[in-house]
Amino acid sequence: MKAKLSSIISNSRWELPQDLKTIFLRLNIDVLRISIYGTNDIRVWKPYLHGKFCVNNTYNVIRSKGCPQWWAKYVRKDGLHPRSSMWGWRVFHGAIPIEDNIKKKGIYLASWYRLCNNNEESLDHFLWSCKISVELWLWILDLFQLMFQQIKSYFWKHPNVGEVKINSDGSFRGNPGKESVGFIIRNHTGAVLRTYSQGLGNIISYMAECYALLQGLQDAASNGWLIAWSKSDSFTAVEAFNNDNVLWQLKGDLKVVKIKMQQTRITSS
Repeated sequence: MKAKLSSIISNSRWELPQDLKTIFLRLNIDVLRISIYGTNDIRVWKPYLHGKFCVNNTYNVIRSKGCPQWWAKYVRKDGLHPRSSMWGWRVFHGAIPIEDNIKKKGIYLASWYRLCNNNEESLDHFLWSCKISVELWLWILDLFQLMFQQIKSYFWKHPNVGEVKINSDGSFRGNPGKESVGFIIRNHTGAVLRTYSQGLGNIISYMAECYALLQGLQDAASNGWLIAWSKSDSFTAVEAFNNDNVLWQLKGDLKVVKIKMQQTRITSS
């Protein structure tokens, strides 16, 4: 078939011949869900979030990747002595020469922990359960004035008269991991106008924050609230929206929203 993309678009709508519809269905592609924005096509480098080709991103695509560990950044900090760093690495890998590990190799011993003479020598008891370890951790917390939980105050600020405020957020388990987004829209009196939440599947947290921002603005525009203040706790996502450097998947939808809205301000908390 010799044709251009414009051959299957009419009046900003898809006009697909039946045989082409069948091909797309077999490929599990729902063409009708692909929006048409009436703008010139651009080349997109899909592995990069913003669609631009760069060498270092290409390397990251083709290189072999291991599973990232959450603790890696703590044992490789600047200023941390190499011996302490290696000790931390061994602790997280369970590679400590204690009697519990020796038993796992088939060598059975009459094991007890010599500092407290209570339990057998295991990594969990050595680090957390032993009364001497507990006293040591409490001493460290007091020495550095550390707290297990710090409670911060946050005050919600009303939008201007005639303006709605959109508070959006993305939540996730893992990065990447199962992500969901949600937003709440209020008027200048604080009354709730709209709430929404949706699961997105397995994506990275930055994408979830961007989707949450966009969906809040789309909902405001579709309901006729054309002056909006959108607020997110993701500074990176807010900077991307304000600098027109959003994910390539969102550029078309964001352009449509900007045309509909009369005035929009986007800030981070």
